[in-house]
Amino acid sequence: LGDTRRTDPVRQRNVRLSAVGAVSDARYNKYARVQINHMQASNFAGPRSEASILQGNDLFDQFRTAQAQRQESIGQDLQGYQSQVDTINISLAAGAIVLFLAANAALLWLLRNFTGTLNTQVQRLTHTTQQLGQGERTARVDPLNFSDLDQVGQSINSMAVAIQQHEDAAEEAMRTLEHQYTLVERAQGESRAIF
Repeated sequence: LGDTRRTDPVRQRNVRLSAVGAVSDARYNKYARVQINHMQASNFAGPRSEASILQGNDLFDQFRTAQAQRQESIGQDLQGYQSQVDTINISLAAGAIVLFLAANAALLWLLRNFTGTLNTQVQRLTHTTQQLGQGERTARVDPLNFSDLDQVGQSINSMAVAIQQHEDAAEEAMRTLEHQYTLVERAQGESRAIF
């Protein structure tokens, strides 16, 4: 259907142009050639006769009418083509607007997802550091999606492990000191008893 709609105005224009051409040929053969033959035969009375002039005027009027119809047909074709061009332009503009809005919506959705994920991971880092600050020695940062944040999280984990190792070593040293202090007190007690 799309192809026939496009070719129908072209066919109609070609038919109209053929009709104008046929009318022009018929007028030429009926009037102009006859007049030329009379003039070539030196018969100037025939072309100047009133009937001949009326016939010529009638043919020219018919030709003008056919020419006007052809102009009108061409104008209608141009209007049809302009209408199609306007429709295509409007469709392209609407499509561009829809595409622009869809691209902006997709970009906004991606941005919201990105900021949401980033915010969640920063909150996980903050929560873990708060737990470590409150003395929870087993608190650790789980692996994070963003490599930079994951590096920060792994650094926090490394510091937490180092702190825990230092605290364990300090507790062990305190136990050792307490044990040695107990031994010293016992030895002092025995020394006093001997004295």
